[in-house]
Amino acid sequence: MSINDKIKSRRAELQITLDEVARHVGTTRQTIQKYESGVIMNIPSDKIERLAEALKTTPAYLMGWEEKQKKDRPLTVSTTTEKDRLLNAFEKLNERGRDEAIKRVEEMAAVGYYLQQGNEDVS
Repeated sequence: MSINDKIKSRRAELQITLDEVARHVGTTRQTIQKYESGVIMNIPSDKIERLAEALKTTPAYLMGWEEKQKKDRPLTVSTTTEKDRLLNAFEKLNERGRDEAIKRVEEMAAVGYYLQQGNEDVS
C-alpha cells in the first residue's frame, strides 16, 4: 500500500475530515487531498511526522517501513514536538513550579475527560 493510500485509509478508519488533518498538520485541506490522491508524492518529513500524529500512527508506518498498523494506537506524548514543548516549559520552572506542574498533570490524569480512550485505569 502506498503512502497516499495509507493516509486516506487511516483517515477514513478514524472518521476524521480532511480539514481536521490539515489543521493538525498546519496545511490546507487541498494539500491533504493531494497527498491522498497521490498528486503530491514527495511529502516533507516534518509533514509526515505531523500526519502520523493526526492519524494516530507512526511515520514509519506511513512510509512503509513498518508493515502493520497497530489498531487504535492511542495518541501519546511520543512526538518530538510534544515532548520538547513539555520539557522546555518544565525546565523553565523552579522546584516549586515543577512540583505544581506534576500535581496538575496527575489531577488531569484522574479526570476521565482528559484520558485517552483505553486508559481509564490510570491512578
